[in-house]
Amino acid sequence: MKIKFIALLFIATCFNVHKLTAQTDSTSVIKNSIGISLSPMLCMPIDGAISPYSTPPPSNFSYAAGISSNLVVSKKHKLFIGIDLTYAYCSVTQKNIPNLITLNSFGGTAYAPRGYFSMTSKYNFICLAPSIQKVIAKLGKKVFLFGGIGMQFNYNIALTQSTQNHLDYSGNNIDYTTHQNGTGGNNLALAAFAKVGVMANLTNRLSFFAAPVFYYDLNPKIIFRHNNTEFNNLGLNLQLMYCF
Repeated sequence: MKIKFIALLFIATCFNVHKLTAQTDSTSVIKNSIGISLSPMLCMPIDGAISPYSTPPPSNFSYAAGISSNLVVSKKHKLFIGIDLTYAYCSVTQKNIPNLITLNSFGGTAYAPRGYFSMTSKYNFICLAPSIQKVIAKLGKKVFLFGGIGMQFNYNIALTQSTQNHLDYSGNNIDYTTHQNGTGGNNLALAAFAKVGVMANLTNRLSFFAAPVFYYDLNPKIIFRHNNTEFNNLGLNLQLMYCF
């Protein structure tokens, strides 16, 4: 019985491999491919807990870069799975944090603000982003409209925090820079994303993808509830893919 089961499994696997290979012939709109990706983005913090006044900090530039692959699911329906493995950088700057300086050590008001300082937190992530994508319409001879949705798993490998114009109670400058390896309770994050863009088959082997993409952070209200590094990203995903 085990031998028959293994034989059937082998036949099914060979059939699927043959089917997948057939989906990548020269007539296919979408083909199995691997390549590089780059995503310049705008990082938009949305969690007031990391701001001294419980208001979102201002947006900052961020980016992601790495490798991507596309695997054909259905040639007929023009469906494919996208998998991205990238390094991502995001930063959050908190501004207008008051410096508390000693005014009177013999009663009365002990401290009062004198000027303000800022603190910048820089996050470095390794990201894995699977998605399901589909070619929606033909725009030209070799140009197509496509869209997709997916999830991005983020692991914070390093965190750097630094201050500017930070004063102690005596008015002395105490600016600092700290580095952490990202381990702890706040190193995992998850985001949902969606994109709609243009795919161009440059040659039989090269394809180019360009799509605006929006990442919606699911932390900390939905999962990873102790993660207070919540922010959305809006950017442009660019991919150059080699088809095989």
